[in-house]
Amino acid sequence: MKLFKWLILSFISISAYASDVQHSSVVSLAYYNNVEVEYHDNLYLFQLLLSKHCVSYKQDEDTCNQYLEKKIPDIRQAYFSALEGDKKDYLDIKLKMAIDTSIILAAVHHSDGKYISAIVEDVISITKEEIENRSNIIKQEELYDNNGRTGIDFKGINQVLLEEYSDEILDYKIDIIEPHYFLAQLPTKAEKIQYQTLLFIKEYLELKSLRTAGKKEFDDLLKTVFRDLMGCAVCTTDIITKVSLNGSTWYDEISISEYLLFGFAKFGQLSQVELYYPDAYLFPKYTETSAIDFIYYLRQYILQKDGDYFVSKEMVENDHKPSDVDNISWEIMRSILQSTDWNIVIRDKVAVPNVRRLWNSLIKILTGPTGATFVDKPSQVLNKAVTTNYKVTYIGKLFNVTSAFKAVVKHVPKVVYGESLKGLCNSDALIGTGFTNSISLEDICVYVPSFRFKTFSITIGSKMDRNSDFVNLGNQNPFSFFMYSIMPIIVNPWETIFSGVDVIDGGNLFQYGQDMVGYRVMLVHRSGTIVYRNIMFEKQELQLSKSRLIDSNIENYTLKIISNFSGVEVAHFQLNDGMFVISVGGVVKGNKFYFVKEIEDHDQPQYLLKWRVPTVCTDLSISEYSCMDDKYYPRVIPDYYLQNIEEIPMPH
Repeated sequence: MKLFKWLILSFISISAYASDVQHSSVVSLAYYNNVEVEYHDNLYLFQLLLSKHCVSYKQDEDTCNQYLEKKIPDIRQAYFSALEGDKKDYLDIKLKMAIDTSIILAAVHHSDGKYISAIVEDVISITKEEIENRSNIIKQEELYDNNGRTGIDFKGINQVLLEEYSDEILDYKIDIIEPHYFLAQLPTKAEKIQYQTLLFIKEYLELKSLRTAGKKEFDDLLKTVFRDLMGCAVCTTDIITKVSLNGSTWYDEISISEYLLFGFAKFGQLSQVELYYPDAYLFPKYTETSAIDFIYYLRQYILQKDGDYFVSKEMVENDHKPSDVDNISWEIMRSILQSTDWNIVIRDKVAVPNVRRLWNSLIKILTGPTGATFVDKPSQVLNKAVTTNYKVTYIGKLFNVTSAFKAVVKHVPKVVYGESLKGLCNSDALIGTGFTNSISLEDICVYVPSFRFKTFSITIGSKMDRNSDFVNLGNQNPFSFFMYSIMPIIVNPWETIFSGVDVIDGGNLFQYGQDMVGYRVMLVHRSGTIVYRNIMFEKQELQLSKSRLIDSNIENYTLKIISNFSGVEVAHFQLNDGMFVISVGGVVKGNKFYFVKEIEDHDQPQYLLKWRVPTVCTDLSISEYSCMDDKYYPRVIPDYYLQNIEEIPMPH
């Protein structure tokens, strides 16, 4: 099947020139028809860059606005400096494209939200066919690998696509883009367009993969139930479907939470839909209820209580909150309406679900005494479905306000590590000491955070202490092969995993090393609510978005990071506004946490990483900086050869 997938993918190619793509009539008439053909590639490259930064313009104006505020003055200056002719005409249209986007951005967020950016939507339309082709291949491969059913550990189409494109971007950068800079050459226009197209698709998929607090908590609740019913370590909530409508048949995907709330509305009212549930979902295991039975009765329960759990879309759009809906639930409903999660089906249903109320009601039903008297049959079945362990664990639980975090795998260059560097990486330091004094560990085992507006990013460094006995694990999560063996009927995502490993291996986690056992990360609200908790591993990044924290006073949140290897509390601090400026981030290195800031103007001699220079510059007659500066002129020295971050005290 892998060979089949490779053969299919070989026929899916990304357009490498502007002439290869079909722009919308609006974009063609307004922009491309007003510049000479020789500048079409330049204009398309700029359109890709702009769209990459503005792909989330409907949900978030800050990222796009920040890019435009920097870019528009630069383009305007270039326009006034250019001589009359074709190039000046091109710069005029380029400036118009940027200004038009800023106007649309303001209209979307400050007047009529129904405006759309023709420029960004044009790029989405151009890349849509390739994304759909790859999606179809993923569905075929998933069904093929699981005997015609969805795999129990299926991550969902968008998540699989995101991982594939992230890998492809890394390979393209290492194999195509970076060698040009090492050779002091510019990538070709076609290579730049292809690379920026990949980056745009990745940003688009990240947007599509984002889940609101409502969907995330509902999905996570379903997973806890499925684990209780079947003992699965990873229980999918995304199901591949076969859809028939008006004589056409195709394969699609639906999340179980969407089906429970909206049925098959996304496929059309007259559609016939077949869901390919995992085999394990079809049969009871630990209780008398199978996962598919649970889904059926939960759907019946929601249909019977429709009036309790849905509010008119018009009321949510106009911010007319009913008196019986609390403020937090209302904010979650508004975020659902503005998200990419369920907005299409919400338009058809003309109602927005109060997921928080449903979640809390469902917990009361599930954790009530077994056999408790319920008026309706669905509630009776749901109550009896779960085990006593589940009831004890989840009784009294309340809906978390929002996770606020996402995890992103960082780029790690292909570097050959010497023993001295391994020793440094095994320490808690950011830079070398002694005979390795001032050696920067950036992009070796310390990873530069993604500095973004109103986002506090934290990267997890590597200690290079993996036990050589486990070198066969490759890129697998180190616990993926343990979890299926040790997961009991009800899962505590932290204590159970690590106590299980203790039982199997005699209680000695030290044989694995910090990189393999990772860190526990927890965000706690002042009320005592654990807003987020997860296990993070080396080469990953946490991005805490200020806008996704429902409590406007961010000092009510405390972040904790604990090493699963040493038990040391690596970080424990309250959040504050100073952490969310664009140039501040955090780095975990061993048992220490560092606040760091971006060195913005780092193309200077004092920031040159001299120990990396000999790979490019061997002329000893001039200074290392002068040699590098000459080597890359007229471009700047690449970041790899420069210090990008420096330690700072906790910001305030």
